[in-house]
Formats: sequence, structure tokens, C-alpha cells
Amino acid sequence: MEQDEGLGFLLSITYNINSRSWTDAGAGGQQSLRINVRAVSTTRLDSSLDSTWTTLRDGSVGKVMSLLTTFSTANLIGTLRLREYTVTVVPNTNETVFDIAGIWNSEYRWANITGGTPIMHLPPQVEFTAGERMTTVYRNQTWTTGTSANLNTTTDIGGTKVDQAGKGVPVRVATMDIKVSLLIDTSQGTTTGTLVSVYDDMSTIQGTWNSTKFLHWSAGEVYCLSADVNHVRDEYYRTTYVFRWDRWSDCEQICETDGDGYPYLVGGQAKTVFWKSLVRGTTNFNIIFDTQPDSALAKQICLEGSWLTYP
Repeated sequence: MEQDEGLGFLLSITYNINSRSWTDAGAGGQQSLRINVRAVSTTRLDSSLDSTWTTLRDGSVGKVMSLLTTFSTANLIGTLRLREYTVTVVPNTNETVFDIAGIWNSEYRWANITGGTPIMHLPPQVEFTAGERMTTVYRNQTWTTGTSANLNTTTDIGGTKVDQAGKGVPVRVATMDIKVSLLIDTSQGTTTGTLVSVYDDMSTIQGTWNSTKFLHWSAGEVYCLSADVNHVRDEYYRTTYVFRWDRWSDCEQICETDGDGYPYLVGGQAKTVFWKSLVRGTTNFNIIFDTQPDSALAKQICLEGSWLTYP
């Protein structure tokens, strides 16, 4: 029962929940709670007035984006927010009876972890793309000095000479691009991050090598090729990082030349060949998982593809 003077007169409205329906799904679906409420007023309500709708809304389902309960990732309904509601005048009731439906949902999914603590999490996505890049070589393996991150040699790399009069041979070097996509709940601030923390992570790791083990790769085996962030809906954003593994650690073969750019030759082939690469910094790439409700769980899913293998 509700007494309300906001409509310009004293009224009494009774709210009764007629039904509830709950939908739960895996990472590819969505959790959703629908509650149907019938409101009965002792006085006719004028549906042409804004205050009619707000009074019925506030008395039944509340404001859009309000939480269903206290926020929590420890239970099924703890992350639900009101996303949509409808108020319908029941015909032939002289605007005294209304049906109200509210829909609460979120982007969180339930991970019912066997042997661990069940938790609501934000499902990550991972993609792999195998490719190659073109480069020019003057020496075939086996080299005296192999490739590595941030390598710039000052002595000859060794290997078998394959150039002709200092003209290198085009070859393809295998690469692998790894795309890691994470959902961010910006409403939880320091718990799962805001766009400020996302920007900080992107600017920190972009263009750097991994300083420690990251998913499948040991330190110095992948670098961050690019990163972007896009709005999904309401408080949710998706940040995507693209990492690259390169068989030659992004190194190029460069032959020594004279002041005019002509290669020094010995026996009709390049005399000295160096490894050259862009010097990148190093960063712990695992910081990207700090924006997730459970960083260890998110990392495991990105590594093996499902929370079913965790812990």
C-alpha cells in the first residue's frame, strides 16, 4: 500500500507481484530476471501526466540502472540492474489498474567452479590468427647469433651466405597474432576498473615485450601490437589487446654498407650482416587481468578456453 501526494491528490496504490521468471545461460547467453507487478489504485490516475508513470515505476520496480540487491559477485542475482520496464494500463479499468514489467540483467556469468569458490565473472574472449611477414635475408641458419627481443648486433651473425652481390633473398617469417578481449564493469571502480585504469593499462603495455610469462609465452616472446576499447552498453566496455609472436622476434637482417649505401662484398657476397630490431620496453602483460572480478580465473579462461578447467 502506498500513499502519494505527488500527483496532486491523496491516493492509495497496492502493488502485487504476479510472477517472476529467471533465465540463466553460459558465456554466450545472458542472465535475466523478469518481474511482473500489478498496481491497483483507489483513485483514477491520469496517464497523460509524467508523475503517473514515475509514481508507478518507483513503487514497483525502481529507477532504470538501479541494482536489484546489494552488488555482489558471490551470488546469482548480485550483479543484476534494471535495464528496462514497461507500464501498461489495463483496459476497461478507468486507469486504476496497471501492469508493470521490469527486466534486470547483467553481462556477468556464473562460473560454478568444481573444487573452488563459485563466482560471477565477465567472460573473456580469445582469438588466434596465424600469419607471416616478408623480410629480406642474407644468411640462412644456422647463425652464430640467433634472434631475440630487442636484438641489435654489432658483429656478424654468421650463417650460410645466400645473397647475390649484396642483394638479399625475400623470405616469409611465421607470426601469430593473439587477440585477448575483456569486458570491463566501470560501475565498480577500484574493484574491476574504470576507463582510467583501462587507459593506463593500454598506454603501459602498448608496443612492449612481455617481461614475464604471459599465457602460453615465456618472457620476451610476444609484444603488444595494438589495443582498443569500445562501449558495449550502459556500464560495460570491451577492451581488446592484440599481441604478436614472431619466429624471429621481430628482427631484420641488415648488411654492412659503405658511405654510398653499397654493401661491402667478399667473394661476391655481403661481408658482414647484422641483426637489427626496434628496441621496445618490457611490461608485465598480466596487469590487463586486474580489471576482472577474478584475475586468476580470467587468465585461466584465456589460457585454456573455459572455467571448467579451473582451478
